[in-house]
Parts: sequence; structure tokens; C-alpha cells
Amino acid sequence: MKSIQAGPRRVSFFKRIASHGAKNQQFAHGLFAGQDTLLLSDKTHGRATVSKYVVGNVVVGDVRSTGHEVDVAEPFGVSLLVPLQGKIESVACSETRVAHAGSSALIFSPNRRTTRVVAPQYGEFRAVPLIIPFSEISRVAERMGVSLRQIRRAKSFSFELDRGSQAISDELVGFCQLLHSEVARGARRLNLQGVHTQWSETICEKVVELLDEAALLQLPHIAWDSTSGRHVNRAMEYMRANAADIVLIPEVAAACGVSSRTLEHAFRDAVSMTPMQVLTSFRLEEARYMLLDCDTYASVTDIALACGFRHLGRFSRVYGDRFGELPSETRARR
Repeated sequence: MKSIQAGPRRVSFFKRIASHGAKNQQFAHGLFAGQDTLLLSDKTHGRATVSKYVVGNVVVGDVRSTGHEVDVAEPFGVSLLVPLQGKIESVACSETRVAHAGSSALIFSPNRRTTRVVAPQYGEFRAVPLIIPFSEISRVAERMGVSLRQIRRAKSFSFELDRGSQAISDELVGFCQLLHSEVARGARRLNLQGVHTQWSETICEKVVELLDEAALLQLPHIAWDSTSGRHVNRAMEYMRANAADIVLIPEVAAACGVSSRTLEHAFRDAVSMTPMQVLTSFRLEEARYMLLDCDTYASVTDIALACGFRHLGRFSRVYGDRFGELPSETRARR
């Protein structure tokens, strides 16, 4: 069998747009729409760098700092701020929001604010800011069935997103971190046609779902309250719990008390995917988690089998299509 050789090391897509330091002040343009005014906490030895990349209509940032304070004006976009190391404190309209790496994040509607970042005791502050045009979120919300009147009413908000308290918060922050990782490693998948649009659409959908959870707008629940929606919900719960053991979709249909044909139609009506596509997606997410887990010492083959993939060649192929790299490449990066 012909071995697969790893390709050349890929370069990050991030481009530095600003550097701040006692002996080094370089500016291109700000990450946000307004001119950022940044003050280093340590004026003698402090430093900060800001990089960004545009995915579809979403701006993805990479911020590293020894600690600083910055005045931000973002009149057009929703800002999602995810600290990877250290802490963020942001003040807008006399209200303070705080996020800690690993446990929380912040999201703001278009606004002006003052943000202070604090580095951990050992190491530098790192964060992923996403700026999502409110017009893009409005377009996606309208497509999802939200009225324009509701969208206009939802134009002012700020949240602390506590990890673990809401599934949608975890999903949104997880997508943000995954996108940052893809950009940072120069993932080939980002060069494929349509991928930028997919990322942008998915992130906007997650923001709309978050606003729905916060009762700032109301998504229509007709599809999920229908018979098809109930079938799909039951099937997804069963798939998540038994993803590694399911051999054929008729097993899922039987567990849900419906025929395979009925289940196929229900999935196409509710999520525009087949049950097998959804099951494969669950398996791939679990496989990627295990491949990146430093405490997991199983081989790529063992992980594939543990996640329900019986054909290793197909696993490598669908994994590469989904994440833009081989499973062995993912394993080597942890």
C-alpha cells in the first residue's frame, strides 16, 4: 500500500496589521471599524500585536499582548471576543462585562466600548475577536423566518457567554476557536470554493440562535414542532449516544419507531441532510476531539474504529474533506 507523505508546512493566513511596543509602533488599520486607541499597561516593556483575516464577510482576529487598554468603536458589526489566555474586561454604557480564558466569552452589538486585557501570570494574553456585520446577521435571520421588525429590535445587546451554561454558547465559541485554528495553521480547506461562505453563514446562524435563546427575537419552530422535527430530534439523540455502534440507519429508524423511508424524508425536510450524513458528522467531530486530545494515546486507526468508522480509507477521505487535513496531520499538531 502506498504511504501518504505529509505536505510542506503551511503558513498562517493571518496578516499583522498593528504592532505596539516601547520601541516599535507600526500601524496599518484597526481591527474594528473605528480607529483603535491602545495603551500598553507596561509602557517600558509592554508589547501587543494585532492580526486579522477575512472569511466571507466575517473578520477573524488574533490579538497577543502583555496587557493593554483600548478604546473601540464598532458601529456596524457584532463583536465576539473569546480569550484564549488571560482575561478581558469591557465597559460599554457604564456596564462592565468580564470573560476569562476557558470559561467565558463576550458578545456585543455594534457599539463603543473600552476594553482592558490582562495577561496570565505566566505568558501573554491571547484572544480571538470576530467581527460579524449586523447586516449579514439580519439577512440570515430573515432567511430563517425572523421578521424585520424583530431584527431591528434586537440591535442592542451585550452578553457574557458562560461556557457550559448553554449549548448554543458553547457551539458559537467552539466555532470561533475552530475557525481561528484553521486560519492560524493555513488550512487548505479555506482555499476551496464556497468554504468562506459556509463559515460565514454558520456563524451568523449561531448568533441568530443565541439571540433567540435570549428572547431578543423569536425563531419560528414550525419545522421542529412538526412530526418530521420530532422524528429528527429523537434520531439525533440516539445517534449522539450510540454513534460508534450504529451499523445501519434502519437501526436508528427502529429505535425511533418509524420506517427508514419515513426517517429519510424527515431529515431532508428538517435539516436538508440524510441521516447518514448527520451520523458521519457526529463521528468526525468526536474523532477530531480525540485526535487533538493530548491525554489520548490511541493510534489513528484505534480512534477511527472507536468512533464507528469501519473503513480506514474512507475515514481519511471524509476527514480530509471536512477539515482540510489528514487525521495524522491533526494528531501531529497536538
